[in-house]
Amino acid sequence: MAAVATAALFGLSYLQVVLIAVLLVLVAAVVASSLRQNTPSLPPGPWGFPVVGIFPALGSRPHHAFSRMAEKYGDVFRVKFGSRTVIILNGIDMVKDAFVKQSACFAGRPALYSFKQVKNGITFKTYSPSWVARKKVTVGALKGFVNGRVGALTASAETMITEEAQELARVFLSKSGQPSNPEEYAHTAVANVVCALCFGKRYEHGDQEFRQLLRNTEKFRQAIGAGNPADFMPWLRFFPNKNMKLFKEAMESSTQLFDKHINAHLQTYDPSVIRDIADALIYNMRENKEAGLTDEFVLECVIDIFGAGQDTTSQMLHWAFLYMLVFPDVQARVQREIDGVVGRERAPTLADEASLPYTVAVIQEIVRHTGVVPMSIPHLTTKDTQLHGYTLPKDTIVFANLFSVGHDRRIWGDPSSFRPERFLDPSGTTLDPAAVEKNLPFSAGKRRCPGEHLAKQEMFLFFSILLQQCSFERVNGTASPTLEGTFGLVMRPQPYSMIVRPR
Repeated sequence: MAAVATAALFGLSYLQVVLIAVLLVLVAAVVASSLRQNTPSLPPGPWGFPVVGIFPALGSRPHHAFSRMAEKYGDVFRVKFGSRTVIILNGIDMVKDAFVKQSACFAGRPALYSFKQVKNGITFKTYSPSWVARKKVTVGALKGFVNGRVGALTASAETMITEEAQELARVFLSKSGQPSNPEEYAHTAVANVVCALCFGKRYEHGDQEFRQLLRNTEKFRQAIGAGNPADFMPWLRFFPNKNMKLFKEAMESSTQLFDKHINAHLQTYDPSVIRDIADALIYNMRENKEAGLTDEFVLECVIDIFGAGQDTTSQMLHWAFLYMLVFPDVQARVQREIDGVVGRERAPTLADEASLPYTVAVIQEIVRHTGVVPMSIPHLTTKDTQLHGYTLPKDTIVFANLFSVGHDRRIWGDPSSFRPERFLDPSGTTLDPAAVEKNLPFSAGKRRCPGEHLAKQEMFLFFSILLQQCSFERVNGTASPTLEGTFGLVMRPQPYSMIVRPR
């Protein structure tokens, strides 16, 4: 009644009073948020909107938005994702100070809603003694299998990758110079490598089970590419969520398919013959009995490796074709180097890598220039932590803007330019290891991608074998394709067509 009386006194309707009250509450929330942003123990940062936080300001290219914010607030700042405070790291020094120098302090994973939907070995699980044991087994299996050091391998990773690269070259050249979109072919080839590596089975491209795996990957990509706001605004979980529906469908279908293969491996496992990564995981798990790992871990880890191993590498390869179209002089120089070192009578091998510095430099520059993995998967502080004079409380969510690492003017000088020579020494004849160390597409510290070595092998062999046999050209009469990617967990090129011709 008092409100109605006051409204009448000032000539306002009751609805107007309610709207004013709501406005005052929102203003109070903004002021309170602004005051919290200035808390001395935490880094500064932009204010966020009530309820939704900074999301509306990020647009379709959050990695660029965070880089601009760093120019104002510094290389470590905070934002609001919904109602949660999140720390953003920019630049190689800040990322290494956190993820390398204090690796255990920043090795956690937040208990996000979407993470709980994933059956995985190590990627989304938080830091703990169990996680350490899981990583030890996973890294041992990957390194041992890729380097041929576990048991008696029936085939090497290099052999599997080479065979698939040769098949991809054959498929491209069978198009007889007709325009084609290379994304599906790159995805199919890399997925087949991961299938062969994980459970010893290569599929024909039209195989229904294989097509289902590829469809699951596409659903997963669609679901996570746009992010999941429900992770930071829990009330959204009560509304229809197409992305989460796709996510769950992909996980359920993939789990069923992989479960069949893993059960077959467990029944036929022979420690004297390691057929694939699934066998290598079983081998390492059983040798490491004190870790308390079960057979379920093998399934979880294979799902983990399959999901991480195909999308990143296939998109890197997809980008590589695009850059060869846009920079034909770079393509020609790579081909001259391969011809001079390897010739045309045999395929390039990993043993040739050290003798092909420009080819490797081009791969490094494509990865850097695209920012192929623009943002790290979120970390979580495992205890109260000091970083550059600020105190980050335990359980603080931390993202690394990896795109900023590859586009830091303080390091690269002209980061917007595509210049492979930046990864060579002054003579231009040797790869510069110091420059390579400043490229962090696989992140850093305890959460550095365990499949990094395998991904590098795949990228080198696919790229060198394809450039040895094929030339990639723009479609006649078309404009140069854009190098601006589409943001997601992995950056994707915008759709383009190309023509492949035999050399």
